[in-house]
Amino acid sequence: MDNLTPEINFSLTFFLIVSGVFIIIGGTFLSKILIELSSLIHSFDKFVELVNYEFVPTIREVQKTLKHVSNISDKADKHVTQLSDGIDRATESSSSAVQKARVNLSSILTGLAEGLKRFTSHKN
Repeated sequence: MDNLTPEINFSLTFFLIVSGVFIIIGGTFLSKILIELSSLIHSFDKFVELVNYEFVPTIREVQKTLKHVSNISDKADKHVTQLSDGIDRATESSSSAVQKARVNLSSILTGLAEGLKRFTSHKN
């Protein structure tokens, strides 16, 4: 550096001083940002712990409730199906009974009519 002119020497010295000041200012802001980022991450970690502590048991309870509701729904569906089958069987039985009663009534009426014919024919 001895063979440089004083203007170049001054310019280089000024450049080094300004660069050092910028590096110090930038490093200060960077360290401040890193400290704030660390604080933010710490707060977020506490938030996640709180959510885990509060919501995981709630979610488990909701899952249990949904299982119970599903079981109740399955039982209700089973009972409705059984009721429907019972009604179908009762309808078949009653229609069969009505058909048998109709046949029996028809037979009785035919017998009565035939008996009345013979009774009136024997009187003459």
